[in-house]
Amino acid sequence: MQNYLIVIDMQADYVGEEKKFADPKLISKINKRIALYPADHVIYVVNRFLWESRHHIKKLAKGLNVVSSLVYEKRHGSCLTNKNLQTFLENKNANQLEFVGVDGNYCVNASIIASIKNGYFVSAKLNCIGAKKTKKFERTKQKWQKMGCQIILN
Repeated sequence: MQNYLIVIDMQADYVGEEKKFADPKLISKINKRIALYPADHVIYVVNRFLWESRHHIKKLAKGLNVVSSLVYEKRHGSCLTNKNLQTFLENKNANQLEFVGVDGNYCVNASIIASIKNGYFVSAKLNCIGAKKTKKFERTKQKWQKMGCQIILN
């Protein structure tokens, strides 16, 4: 079994002081989760909006532990829209994916759903997922559970 941690959209333009996700505890919790994985099993995914130039370098959030050079870019909600990431996971015989990052209702959600549909065993570490709309996130988590996602509480 090959386990991988997928860190979604923990980039400087979303996360940090005066950003949409300003909770410094989120980065700290994600860093603790990153420490549980071998460095070559931690994958970072950054979002590039369709209107953003490919020449603009996307930076990961200040304070986030970057332990690997496995950084993939996406232009849509799900990380699996990146064909290079899909190929990497296939070549490594990945079968278990754990998700952390932001936003639980959008890109994390889309990535979890796509991963389940693609046959991966999926888990989500709840205290490592930021979501702005908490009521909606309650419904999102229920949907994940119904689809077979393992919810990790502690």
